[in-house]
Amino acid sequence: MALLLCASVSSVWAADTNYPATVKTFTEETLWYSNADNVSAAKTAGWVTTDGNGTTASKKAKLNPETDKVDDSATSYVAYRLKAYSNRYLYAYVSGVASITGYYQASSGRTLKITATDADDATNTSSITSAGSAGDGEKVTLSGLDNTKSYYILFESYSNGSGSDGYLYAVRFTTTASTTATTLTLDNSTLTMDMGDTQALTPTLTFNNDGSTITGQTFTWTSADESIATVDDNGVVTAKGKGTVDITAAFAGVDGKYDASQATCAVTVNKTVTYKSDFTAGEVIQMTTSYTNSAEWIDATGSDSKEFSKSIDADGNESSDKGKYHLIKTADKNDMTLYVEGISALKVYGYTNGSDSRTMSYSLNDGDATTFLSFSGNDLQTGTIELDASTQYTIKFTGSNNVFILAVQVPEEESSTVDVTLASSGWSTFSSADKAIDFSTEIVGLKAYTAAYNVTGDNVTMTEFTGILAAGNGVVLIGEANGKYSLPVSTETGEKPEGNELVAVTEAKTVACPTEAPYFYALSGGKFLAFDEAGCEFAAGKAYLSCAREYKSSSSAKAIDIVFADDATAINEVSAAQKSAKIYNLQGIEVQNPTNGLYIKNGKKIIK
Repeated sequence: MALLLCASVSSVWAADTNYPATVKTFTEETLWYSNADNVSAAKTAGWVTTDGNGTTASKKAKLNPETDKVDDSATSYVAYRLKAYSNRYLYAYVSGVASITGYYQASSGRTLKITATDADDATNTSSITSAGSAGDGEKVTLSGLDNTKSYYILFESYSNGSGSDGYLYAVRFTTTASTTATTLTLDNSTLTMDMGDTQALTPTLTFNNDGSTITGQTFTWTSADESIATVDDNGVVTAKGKGTVDITAAFAGVDGKYDASQATCAVTVNKTVTYKSDFTAGEVIQMTTSYTNSAEWIDATGSDSKEFSKSIDADGNESSDKGKYHLIKTADKNDMTLYVEGISALKVYGYTNGSDSRTMSYSLNDGDATTFLSFSGNDLQTGTIELDASTQYTIKFTGSNNVFILAVQVPEEESSTVDVTLASSGWSTFSSADKAIDFSTEIVGLKAYTAAYNVTGDNVTMTEFTGILAAGNGVVLIGEANGKYSLPVSTETGEKPEGNELVAVTEAKTVACPTEAPYFYALSGGKFLAFDEAGCEFAAGKAYLSCAREYKSSSSAKAIDIVFADDATAINEVSAAQKSAKIYNLQGIEVQNPTNGLYIKNGKKIIK
């Protein structure tokens, strides 16, 4: 099937000095085989010139006149090799031609492009182009030429990727226009749009021989990349994401009446930059190309991308789910820029599938580049960029070679406090595994105490702690029953209280009951009770007492009395004789048979 496009565009080849000096005039339809011998002869005759080493072909195939297609029936090299990225082109200078058909074969995604520039126009400002994929040996036809004029012809093979090899097997020069040949044109061959905009394209179908308009036909509309722009059945284009994409209108033709043809409009979508501030702390944002192409806070230049069986899941862990990601490579100017504000840090998950050492760098607001990720090959690395939440940032990422950003994340900020809830007794043990707690300033309604066993008095002495408690140390908190408090976190290291026998529990676990010193006691209801033989279960952030007091056999002796060091009471003036033998409540009234609670004995607070 012929793949046709005819449109008026500016010629990028108008001033190209590679065009031949001698014109070849065709008086009848001619099928010219572009093998090495014929190309060489045409170059000698002066109507063909070449760039590069295109005459060296590596394909054994040829045009089959019976099928009008290229097949694999050849036994020798018969094609001319084209490759735009290596400057391998074929140029011709012809006249008397109404249409030109190129017979081409290439891998999927590669295209033969034929451009004709009016050689009789001294300004050489316009040309007509036909382009189409012909990977299976199909033909590409350039129609609409005026057989009374001379044209400079360019044959090129190109693709949107890195490879562009294609093989030109033959060229058919037709001198008279077909009575059924058609040309499809669009009112715009190029469009520039902003994301979210819509624009209607209007197709016009005409006969090649007399230019008359054909009406009442339907067209099929397609977009080469719907992440950049979509098109509906009426030719209305909607801009979706940054980039350039071909929008194609195709006319299928009517047998014996109208030939098929198609037209393409190159749509460039610009992205309106928006600074993103509505991040959710801890949320992992997948940086797939489908997302980066449409997100208004991301500008991903270049068109290269790659799909991996690797990604980052919602918890920030490596996943085997597939994802297609944007290539970052300094040499090809494939970079990525993020526009952010209102955040103090950005975590980046970077990846490379290469086998060598590679790096990724970033720059802030057009400043110097800072290398922050180093890869050792087929490697996943993470790095955090520290920012100022009061500043808008343009963060540009570049790479030493092929590297990719799989995801970004705004880390959850460290809390400035640790929240605790006391037990119904108003007493609870406390510890922090990784934060220092500041008890140097008053926490209204709450006090912290260290604890140590006193062998002489067979009691636990509680000493108020008023410093910064280092992580990994335990204290007893005393406040209101079921009270809720916020403990301030300190940036300082803090201290380990001297003589403190409370052991921090930094993770939930069961602590076994020891059979020899030191022995363990748990705080319960305002008392330290000996462990059961089965041990004791603790939640993270608690503590227990580890001391030399042996376990007692009687249930009444399993608890240890608690006294408070240096604690003045309402009965401090009671005589020593009285204090040594009597127990008082907090109002100074003697109690004969104290039950569970807080009392005064020998001038000290104790727990029963």
